[in-house]
Amino acid sequence: MKEEYSENKRYKNTKKVFEENFDEIEKLIEKSTYKNTGKALFRFAQKIDKISIFISQSNDLYISRILLRSLLEHEIVAYYIWTKYINDENDECGTHYYIDYFVHEQLKRERYNLRIEGIEKGIKNNDNTENLKAKLPFLNDATEQDIQRVHAVANQFEIKKNAEYLNSENHKISSFSDINKKVILDALIKYNILSSYIHGGTSSELDIFEKLNDGDKEKALKSVKNFGMIGARFIMEQLIMFLADEHPKYVELIKQVTSYK
Repeated sequence: MKEEYSENKRYKNTKKVFEENFDEIEKLIEKSTYKNTGKALFRFAQKIDKISIFISQSNDLYISRILLRSLLEHEIVAYYIWTKYINDENDECGTHYYIDYFVHEQLKRERYNLRIEGIEKGIKNNDNTENLKAKLPFLNDATEQDIQRVHAVANQFEIKKNAEYLNSENHKISSFSDINKKVILDALIKYNILSSYIHGGTSSELDIFEKLNDGDKEKALKSVKNFGMIGARFIMEQLIMFLADEHPKYVELIKQVTSYK
């Protein structure tokens, strides 16, 4: 209980700092040398906190674990973007996120729609490049090599790629402390286990309907809520660290939130 209470207090303290400086943070990011990285971290902080709030309000383990799985995916991608910024000292990863990854998502979405259309009309290979270009006019001058390049760049944001990078020897940075390693590794393990909840698998069914008794469920629900708070304040702290690189005020603020007990 003491650990959960401490995490709750730290989350609330970090969120208070985040909310008090919200408008200023938005303006500073707009003027930042690393605008896309800052934008990604700022928006992830808001998205993750919204998910965390819904987790905290849920009294159903099945629903809360579905939400936690989504939160963990957000968290790992956000942490990857922050880590790439720290290592590379540029805005490249954030830019890839908003350009290549965006195009990658549009391509995947339209290819899927074309496959559905093909099933409906009995057309084989309906998701070809010609039909794809008809759906996405901005691809008119793109070659197949251009399309493949976009996918190759965007694939860095897949969880497996994130995991490989975050656990490699390529990012030995002082900010990546032992406790941060524990959080990310724990998140990756939970992410894998919770996949069954997202996809309606039998493993989640076994947990909820057969394996866990009411006491187990209550304990597991508290754990999910606690990890949700950790995830929310963790990304807020990364954003404040990002801002501290360009603005002295945020050096003091990050000391304030990370030293809080």
